[in-house]
Amino acid sequence: MHYFTSSQNLELAKIIEQENPKELMVSKKLIQPHPLIKEAQTYYRVNNKVKRWQGNTVDLGEQNLSIHVTKPVLSRAIILFDALIKLAIVRKHKVYMDGTKTIISIQNIPMNIHLREKNKANYDNADRYNSRTLEPTGILCINLYSYYTEKEWYDAKTIKLESKLATIMAFLELKSDEEVQSNIRREEQARIREEEIKQKQDQARLIEQEQKKYQDLLNRADRWDLHQKVIKYISMIEQQKLESPAWIDWAKRKAEWLDPRSDKQDQVLGAFNNSNE
Repeated sequence: MHYFTSSQNLELAKIIEQENPKELMVSKKLIQPHPLIKEAQTYYRVNNKVKRWQGNTVDLGEQNLSIHVTKPVLSRAIILFDALIKLAIVRKHKVYMDGTKTIISIQNIPMNIHLREKNKANYDNADRYNSRTLEPTGILCINLYSYYTEKEWYDAKTIKLESKLATIMAFLELKSDEEVQSNIRREEQARIREEEIKQKQDQARLIEQEQKKYQDLLNRADRWDLHQKVIKYISMIEQQKLESPAWIDWAKRKAEWLDPRSDKQDQVLGAFNNSNE
């Protein structure tokens, strides 16, 4: 999926045609090929294999360029891919292999590029398994697989892929711009979500702290009431001489221990807490 228009694609393609006319002139021969092209060629010269299960496409090696074509169009496919790579590089983009994928990286956005030959599927109706064979058509396609986007450019009757390189590169650049902006939006949305989560966590901590302070206030008030009650009780006992002087001294020490203004430790009970009430 993409959101830029075909008009934007066409406009940028025209700019590319003006800026890079040399790179858009695809020759009939391979001239000073890119190292990735050389590696694929070397692999094929050494191994000289085809993949019969893929319609007899030439085996260029799993770690080399993503090119799947038959021998008759191999030379053209390699020249075409070399031209696309050189156009990308002159426009300050990066080209590399990522495992079995050929990547054109634009603004650090990886574009998975694949060049293949279209095949016609022929089914054997006489075979009970309805088996099929792939018949190469000579029609070349360039496919893009990137960020939920699949795009295909292919040879038309009057316009070959060699004449569509500016359009293809324009699409890749517009798509990368789109992904960069999308990443910025996602990062901003993630930042906002994180900020909202932090605010909720801070609010929850503030509420918890406030509840603890409030509960401590209630506990201190209850302790003060108990302290005042004990003071009055001791005063009445002392006035009426209902207990011994030793008991009175013990009770006054307990009253002092009950006072929320005091941090005095009781020799037996230790520091005051609500469980002492």
